[in-house]
Amino acid sequence: MKLKQPRCHYSAEFKLEAVQQVILHQQRVVDVARALRIDTSPGVTHENI
Repeated sequence: MKLKQPRCHYSAEFKLEAVQQVILHQQRVVDVARALRIDTSPGVTHENI
């Protein structure tokens, strides 16, 4: 049985920076997520973060 890792909570500033990288700098969401070490596995949504 796998133990669940604690959920990460990101600050509003962190989220804003991530969104700006996608919108203003036209980077792919998956690339920004990987660079910021955000879980990209299925089932992880903006509502979980």
